[in-house]
Amino acid sequence: ELREKLIKRCRDGQKAAKQSIFALHRGDKAKSEKLIQECESCIDDLLPIVKEEPALRYGSFSNVLEELVEARLYYSWLYGKDGSNDDKSPSGIILSISDFTTIDLDLEPEDYLGGICDLTGEVGRFAVQQGASRNTQ
Repeated sequence: ELREKLIKRCRDGQKAAKQSIFALHRGDKAKSEKLIQECESCIDDLLPIVKEEPALRYGSFSNVLEELVEARLYYSWLYGKDGSNDDKSPSGIILSISDFTTIDLDLEPEDYLGGICDLTGEVGRFAVQQGASRNTQ
């Protein structure tokens, strides 16, 4: 029963993180922020389950952490750590694993590395979007 509850809630969190990335590609910063918070809320709900059953840490829970890392990395790359960069050009800031300690995520290096590897795809998509729109900045 705990496993099923975890899998369902992880799906919700992973969906929110993915939608956050899509929102960033559309330039909808506010929607992305809301979806990142929604994903973090899912993770907060799941932490007691993972602490009760540590074997459930790997799989779905690890996947949602990785997706959240990717969303937050892409957000900071575009807008900076605090979201204050509103320039047309990305901030280029990459969060380190220690930047994720502000919320209790139970983040492991593998989760961070998976997220940072996936970030390269988002940066590539951003570059293609900019090229297609003839943005020379």
